Amino acid sequence: MVNDALCPLCSEDRESTIHLLARCSFAQIMWRLSPLGINMNSIQGDSVFDWWDNLLERWKGMKENKNVWAAVGYIVWRIWKCRNNVVFNNKLWRPDAACTAAICEATDFLKSNEQLPRIGDSGHATIVGELVEWKKPLNGWVKINFDGGLDKHRKSSGLGIMIKDSCGHFRAARGLHYGYLMSPVVLEAMAA
Repeated sequence: MVNDALCPLCSEDRESTIHLLARCSFAQIMWRLSPLGINMNSIQGDSVFDWWDNLLERWKGMKENKNVWAAVGYIVWRIWKCRNNVVFNNKLWRPDAACTAAICEATDFLKSNEQLPRIGDSGHATIVGELVEWKKPLNGWVKINFDGGLDKHRKSSGLGIMIKDSCGHFRAARGLHYGYLMSPVVLEAMAA
């Protein structure tokens, strides 16, 4: 039985977002074992937003290093999935297995995005030659970005939505997975 007040992964401290992603012993092991080899005690921040900014500051100027960004994103996502697996299924992953899963998912993501299918003016999927840089919304506004993706090898589709504020800070996200392939046009329409 999980104590609602304690972190479900380590049972050492009260659960909070900053604890779960950075201070929890389970998460700290994952970060250290990852190819990034981060000691989370060196990343300061009292809120998850401060921590996130300080974490990303470590790789400032490395926008082109997709491997780093994919690893960071998938480690965070895998920590969240492990937490939910304890809460909802009463099953705990080992941190080393969770880290391996996160890096495998990041690698799959990078491989599947070597050529990005997008909907062109003709309504057919096209390959984009360059990525468009994200721009902040006007002061006081939020920006909602969405996209869909296909994995022909696994015969599945998915879509994601992310909200950032006018400072560029992450505010919310949602991802949906479909266990079957959809046409790119339908997937993009569902994401919108």
